[in-house]
Amino acid sequence: MTYLQISEITKTFGKFTALQDISLDVAQSEFICLLGPSGCGKTTLLRVIAGLETQDRGRIYQNGKDITRLPASKRDFGIVFQSYALFPNLTAAQNIAFGLQNTGLQRAKVRDRVQELLELVGLSGMGQKFPSQLSGGQQQRVSLARAIALSPGLLLLDEPLSALDAQVRASLRQEIRSLQKRVGITTVMVTHDQVEALTMADRIVVMNKGEIEQVGTPIQIYCEPETPFVANFIGSMNFLPASVTANPHKFSCFEQIFELLNSETKSGSTAGTQVSLAIRPEDVQILNPALSPADSTNILETQLANIEYMGSVHRLSLNIAGEPKLIADLSADVARNLELSEGMSIKAHLPPDSIRLFNHS
Repeated sequence: MTYLQISEITKTFGKFTALQDISLDVAQSEFICLLGPSGCGKTTLLRVIAGLETQDRGRIYQNGKDITRLPASKRDFGIVFQSYALFPNLTAAQNIAFGLQNTGLQRAKVRDRVQELLELVGLSGMGQKFPSQLSGGQQQRVSLARAIALSPGLLLLDEPLSALDAQVRASLRQEIRSLQKRVGITTVMVTHDQVEALTMADRIVVMNKGEIEQVGTPIQIYCEPETPFVANFIGSMNFLPASVTANPHKFSCFEQIFELLNSETKSGSTAGTQVSLAIRPEDVQILNPALSPADSTNILETQLANIEYMGSVHRLSLNIAGEPKLIADLSADVARNLELSEGMSIKAHLPPDSIRLFNHS
């Protein structure tokens, strides 16, 4: 069931187009992440949904109701900002109670609701502390409790974790996702952090230059990117120049023929058309130099230019014909067993089922 419907939203600031014909359906209880680089329009879209910005064109429906022209005060949502936005002179409990007190609820019911919310966000016994006495993660929990205090139908999160350190972010993103599932509230979150989007969202909306590049589950976005931008923005991606051959599954790359699975050339490209072969660094297989490869297809002769230690992963920078062209990620165990050293010759295998094909725009 569609709970939030965004239809052909366009927003300009002078000559700058922040949003161009954005359409998106969000299901009841779904967790959506708007993901993209700075300036892509994701925050503007969130503000339009909240009524904090007025679109030039398009309509918005929430739970079947047209809210396009409703002011923010008349819309049914709670919002959490990255800056916490707590009242410094009020305790955590008083911050959470602030909106409830304006509804006419009896004082005892407000108190009970505040205690319920403090327990829900893991802050039992901390209601009498002021924001200055709380850590950043605790302050954001208070902001979250305040946002859902009135049981809104929609929760909007504007980069809520960006002001926190890495360890707190990792912990809090799990807590927010768990809370959202328990409460069942439809949620739209803005982030530029791909890890947040991949670990928290039911679906990710990848935005670029005011338009939607792709909408899909985290697995779809990572494993089946539809455009070079999505492929490169989500994780790391190698792009290798190639050209079309007469066979729709084979391509010429660095004077070799590469085979791809399920890769019929797009748009009916003719032989000789320039394309890009894309493969994730973790999918590049480094062959043991002491062994002959069982399969001689899709193998590149490379030279190891650099090894970057990244904890559990070793990132290899590989040169092809003297130029840096390929990145490969190996587990620490595999890297140790291969006894790698800079400057050595390496055979890199690109599995046919791991390569994606992109036409040049």
